[in-house]
Amino acid sequence: MSTTESVTVASLEASINFDGHSEFLSALHAREDLDSARRDSWKARLDEARARSQDPDLYLAVVGEFSSGKSTLVNALIREALLPADVLPATTATAVLVRSGPQRQLRVEYVDGRTEEITDGEVIRERVERLITIEEIARTVTRLTIDHPAEALRDGLVAVDLPGSNVENARHVAVAGQTIRDLCDTALVAIPATIPVSETLAEFLHIHLDEVLHRCIFIVTKIDCLPVGDRARILATVQGRLAAKLGVSSPVVLGASASAVLGEPLLDGTDPSAPLAAGEAYGELREQFLETERRIVRFFQERRKLILLERSATLLAARLDEVQEDLRAAGDRCQQDRDAVAASLPPPLGPFLTERRARHGQAVEARLQALADHLLKACTAFRQQTLQALWSSLAAARNRAQVIHAATYGADTLVKRARGSTREELQKVSVRIGPAIREEIATFEACFRERYEAVAAPESFVADANFSESMSNDWAEWTRPAPTHVKQEQKHQSSQRAGGALLGAVVGFLVFLFVLDKGGCNSCGIALLILAASPFIGAQLAGNQPALVDSLRKAYWSDLGPSIEAFFSQIDSVVLKHFGEAQGAANEQIDSVINHCLTRYDALVQDSITRGESRIAEIVRVERRINGDLADLERRRLDLQRARNGLQQIQKL
Repeated sequence: MSTTESVTVASLEASINFDGHSEFLSALHAREDLDSARRDSWKARLDEARARSQDPDLYLAVVGEFSSGKSTLVNALIREALLPADVLPATTATAVLVRSGPQRQLRVEYVDGRTEEITDGEVIRERVERLITIEEIARTVTRLTIDHPAEALRDGLVAVDLPGSNVENARHVAVAGQTIRDLCDTALVAIPATIPVSETLAEFLHIHLDEVLHRCIFIVTKIDCLPVGDRARILATVQGRLAAKLGVSSPVVLGASASAVLGEPLLDGTDPSAPLAAGEAYGELREQFLETERRIVRFFQERRKLILLERSATLLAARLDEVQEDLRAAGDRCQQDRDAVAASLPPPLGPFLTERRARHGQAVEARLQALADHLLKACTAFRQQTLQALWSSLAAARNRAQVIHAATYGADTLVKRARGSTREELQKVSVRIGPAIREEIATFEACFRERYEAVAAPESFVADANFSESMSNDWAEWTRPAPTHVKQEQKHQSSQRAGGALLGAVVGFLVFLFVLDKGGCNSCGIALLILAASPFIGAQLAGNQPALVDSLRKAYWSDLGPSIEAFFSQIDSVVLKHFGEAQGAANEQIDSVINHCLTRYDALVQDSITRGESRIAEIVRVERRINGDLADLERRRLDLQRARNGLQQIQKL
């Protein structure tokens, strides 16, 4: 590494500032309101990152498809066939770490937490083969670690043999991917000379090693399968395909024949003892592997500092991304909580009750107006029916006796019937007043409960149950005509129309008696007594001239018609007057209920509003803190990304 590069690396190391970022993350762990599981996960992964940043070893994933020579390559690096190598796709079912150690030792870590250590070489070989080739056993193992005094590993290189990248067992592929993500810093990618960079291998590398491809070494294995003249061409082909498929600029591609280093026969049967040219070719393959090994060691020695720094930056970036994701989720929860609290805040009671007072008052007014209109319409119908029946009765009379009978007995009966029908209709309508008011109060109560259920539990407000009954009884009395008024009105009308004639006075008096009748006396009996006592009337009764009969009929109609009109007009006035009084009484009941709510619950509602606003203010403070942390995280993340980009650029020089 040149002096210029060293200065740049030093500046990048300062910008990475692992301890500073680590302390910042630790402070977030203690401050943010996260569930315990997430908090524990943060701490565990941060501790893991901190431990990795202090680990000087370089972990080299040995990656390749099944039967690509991965395990044989690792065996060649340690000069001993400890790892099983076969053409079967499931030879390696779990990850195996091979690292430098003073003596051979196998450490087995099981899923259930047990550990096992073996130092006997032969037992190690047998146990490793059993542990990684039998799927049922491999599932029980989390990690196999082999310590070995191999020369190639003495500089802190740790080879990690992984399951094949294209095996059908999904668990094996998952083990390989997870081990690369969690442990490995770079990789030795085994590419068989017979299948240079297959599509499945390129896809695996792109998914799992995309960020570290610039610091990987690509080993073309089984180079002895090719004629000597084709070997350089295949290396160039692999280099070109890596650049095209993966975008790797100037990848390091080396050829190797692991079998030659291990002293094993080649695929064509050639072994170290082969004579002449075959033996020399075998020796050349062995020397080529030794040179490849030296280049591998030198490559990683020169880049150790850069790779370790990039590893630290990558680990920190991953932790920052995790925390950033959790903080954003916490911010989203804060916003949801704030919206929920705001939605649950009850409106101030005063404006709500003012609006409800006006709304229910208008509703009651509309209800009572509809009832009054119905009653007035019925009264109009009764008026028309009574007048029509009276005229029909008078028109049917053929002599004075029949006219007088129609004007007394007939009119009396018709008015009594009309009065009875009116009273019956009044009773039907009046009993609907109370329920109408109670319905409006019930509507108010339901709305009040919906708005203020969290802070108030109002008792049921019910209108006076006797309201409609008492109003009905009162109105039955109010609908009786005023005797003095009717008497004066009838006399006045009669005297005008009859020109002061005695007959007109008698008829007006008879009508007055008829109107005053309340059902307790016989109008016909009174009329006959008066008629019998008057010689003039008696004389008039003795004659039946048509002109006199018609004149008498018109005289009666002129007196009775307006009296009946006045009777019903008085009823209309009483209806309108007392429906207005009912409106006032209804408003008083509604006001009483609303005023009761205001007196009893205003303080509770205001207290609830105050507490809700205080909660919203607290959530807003947390949101601001989270947003500040997110801004700090983003700044740190960008700093780390720039440092990683700088480290990658240096490694490509």
